[in-house]
Amino acid sequence: MEILGILAFAVALLLSVMIHEFGHYLTAKRYGMRVSEFFLGFGKRLWSFTRGETEFGIKAIPAGGYCRIEGMTATDEMPPGEESRAFYRANSGQKLIVLGAGSFLHFVLGFIAVATLNNVVEINNALHAHIVLVSKLMLGAGLVALGSGVRWKAIRAIGPRPMAMGMIAWVIVAGVALAAVKITGL
Repeated sequence: MEILGILAFAVALLLSVMIHEFGHYLTAKRYGMRVSEFFLGFGKRLWSFTRGETEFGIKAIPAGGYCRIEGMTATDEMPPGEESRAFYRANSGQKLIVLGAGSFLHFVLGFIAVATLNNVVEINNALHAHIVLVSKLMLGAGLVALGSGVRWKAIRAIGPRPMAMGMIAWVIVAGVALAAVKITGL
């Protein structure tokens, strides 16, 4: 039973990572940015396929994932003729939306999990307490991902007002998290 719990945790973590990265992918594509890779895991490539300009796949170490958006900084090389599709060439609002989309999907995922499990599944009190804890962590993951600085290099490329814009984005995300906690009664 313990192994089943570990496997369920690993699958849930990878699903959460995949949804997070999919948020970056969707918004980057929506704004015309070039996304060259979308992988689950790190290390050696185990399996992949290409659809359009993006290579999708799975790598050997199932501890994360990434979505490679080309041109994160002005020094990144772009394929000839694709320079206008670089991340750094987008306007500040589009950059913030792309950077925050993955974190935002953590809130959505946490909210859906809490709403579904509280309203559909009949569970005992101990399991309910664990579900509430995990859901709070998922909601908080958006704040951690946004505030952790994992993409500060890209945020610095936004322009002359990155700190002010980052603070505004953080306040918006915190407001969404607080509203989700209030609505779900966590």
